[in-house]
Amino acid sequence: MLQTFFNSISAVLVVMIIMGIGYFMGHKGWMKAEHKPLMYKLIIWVAMPALCINNMQANFTRDMLKGAGALMTVPLLNILLLTFIAALTAKLLKLPRNRVGVFIVMCCLSNSIFIGYPMCLELLGDASTTYVMWYYMFNTIFFQTMGVWLIQRSGSEEKGFSLSGLKAVLKNPPFIAIVIGIALLLLDVRLPKFVMSITRYLGNMVSPLGLIYSGFIIYETGFGNLRLERGLPSTMAMRFIVSPVLCMALCAAFGITGIARNAYVIEVAMPTMTQVAVQASGMGADEQYAAKGAAITTLGAFAVIPILMMVI
Repeated sequence: MLQTFFNSISAVLVVMIIMGIGYFMGHKGWMKAEHKPLMYKLIIWVAMPALCINNMQANFTRDMLKGAGALMTVPLLNILLLTFIAALTAKLLKLPRNRVGVFIVMCCLSNSIFIGYPMCLELLGDASTTYVMWYYMFNTIFFQTMGVWLIQRSGSEEKGFSLSGLKAVLKNPPFIAIVIGIALLLLDVRLPKFVMSITRYLGNMVSPLGLIYSGFIIYETGFGNLRLERGLPSTMAMRFIVSPVLCMALCAAFGITGIARNAYVIEVAMPTMTQVAVQASGMGADEQYAAKGAAITTLGAFAVIPILMMVI
């Protein structure tokens, strides 16, 4: 158990140091706000699709897909139940309208790739990649549909439901890559070796670039602005206590054990998505509230993960 604790501390230090590089680059002026779109597109439009394709080809089989019912059910149920609990909590806290949707999304969705993936990689190894991708798929689908709609309701844009979220997820490159990867598996098609090499090299960029990006977000927010406003302590409780406990219960109910269970528990206990602040900015919701939530939960995750690894 002591060895597990030290391994967790080591993994957290690796992630913190790489995020610190992003913070340092912002401090020195090497990375600026206008560079974020390039970083985001490089990760989401290039590196992530390559990682998804490479992972599906290297770690999945057609038989695995046929028996993936429980693996897909657990992340979906975890997100839906958290959304219900967060909505009730928002009512009890009487949050301002421009924060309600932001609060719910911060509570029920996690930073599954930029921080969650490298954390799982450090703690559980390459074998965790498959399960990270399953969680990421549902995390992304929910954010681009219901999550975007909830943030819209918090802002000044149209309040009714639209198909724009569904269109966004259908155009999302990692989601498209997952669909293509599943289709190739069902058809029992294997990509040539040189294509796998290309996807592997590009996919390897996800973790370092994602952490550098997250570090810069913390620099932009500023440590002096990280105050626990109303709702943020509840967000931390949802992310670091309610979510992993709920996930462990669901895994036990569906018979998911080993690396799959541990990867899911780590993923659901990650910080809030940095994309929430981006969406809030464009929809009239409280962008600063979302940015503070992302920064505070990111810093809090580093204290929680070693404890969580001891528990699981």
